[in-house]
Amino acid sequence: MIQRLRGIRMLLPWACCLCFAVKVKANDTVFHRNGMIHYIVRQDTLLQLDDEHGASLLRTGYWQYTYVSKSGTTCGFSLRDNIITEAYRLQERDGGHADTIFTRLLLPADQQQHLRDTTRRLYRQLKYPARALKAGIEGTVYVSFVIDTTGSITGLKAASRTGADLEAAALAACRQLTFQPVYYKGRYINMAFKLPLTFRLQR
Repeated sequence: MIQRLRGIRMLLPWACCLCFAVKVKANDTVFHRNGMIHYIVRQDTLLQLDDEHGASLLRTGYWQYTYVSKSGTTCGFSLRDNIITEAYRLQERDGGHADTIFTRLLLPADQQQHLRDTTRRLYRQLKYPARALKAGIEGTVYVSFVIDTTGSITGLKAASRTGADLEAAALAACRQLTFQPVYYKGRYINMAFKLPLTFRLQR
């Protein structure tokens, strides 16, 4: 089928790139090395937190919990009545120092709006790869990155492998983004994000 749109002849089906411009909400069940459940997170609530023997570590009020992940990374939560107000990991860098990378925060409304506005620009920057378009390939690419204390994107990578250049197109669009650094508790911080970018052919 051929459709005329503003004087341009467009062939249908046509390609579009859908970017869901929100940070992926956590719905995780994490296990200890011995197979016992370590913790269960749904949205921003810690539903279960156990030691390696199955004893509950949950508390009430404001409290903090740190642990070492299976990969050897130090991670932690800050909680208020089991609602996660902060989640972070420590990332080693040269010189024996470690950067704190926040993975979840309760940010002010203006900063949340800036992050939404910035990631929405991926809609305009995503381009459907010609090879994938020709082959009719669709898929969702999960990209992860850190906004550092200067607002620069670091550690950009694709967590999925759909092929046909979808990952390359998603990464190229992300590299064009510019962010304001995240300001939290009187300082600029490193903030981690994971975004699903969906490439879909509409018919």
